[in-house]
Amino acid sequence: MKRRLTTLFMAAAFAVGALVAGCDDSSDSSGSMTAEEFVDALIENDCAKKLECCPGGIESFSGDSAVTTMEECKSEAAFFQGFMLATFTDPKVIFDEKKAAACEAAMRKHLDSLECTDSMDDSMDDDFISSECEGFVRGTVDEGGSCDLEIQCKNYMHCVSGKCTVPKPNGEACSDADECESNTCINGTCADDSSGHEENTPITDYCYDPNGN
Repeated sequence: MKRRLTTLFMAAAFAVGALVAGCDDSSDSSGSMTAEEFVDALIENDCAKKLECCPGGIESFSGDSAVTTMEECKSEAAFFQGFMLATFTDPKVIFDEKKAAACEAAMRKHLDSLECTDSMDDSMDDDFISSECEGFVRGTVDEGGSCDLEIQCKNYMHCVSGKCTVPKPNGEACSDADECESNTCINGTCADDSSGHEENTPITDYCYDPNGN
């Protein structure tokens, strides 16, 4: 099944648990970016790479047309843009503009290094996130405090039933995946995700195919 316009900005929006927390107070001195500038840059970088690799256009969300310009690509990403901006400017979140600039620069450099046959998704692994982007956004809510999103919680805590909660390790009892460090609850027990993930999908998989292949 072909996937649509996602990847970097989706990763930033929905995998922010890997980017928050972090007690590293050091900041890059090379520049800074507001949350709006950061989100815009993520989307533009993502679109630029896909347009480079898809001369015939990127497959639209509807799957029945080609996205051929930067303007069209950004328009397709408007929902994610709004979601990320609201998340990063949440009053319960601290957005570090200097660390964000360093993170964006590292991701852009990484994208530039990829061939069109490389995977845009899987190359942004946890090690890369931890080394280049950790701490650019941090939650401020202590354990037991009220939350709507995991990103609002301090120190990698999860938002469970509206409260910041220390996640459970594998092997402990659970009733919901949010309770688990692995975000996976199988038969009432926290466990590694055994469903498997699609890997090594080339960037060209996002290209529009009028034949629907």
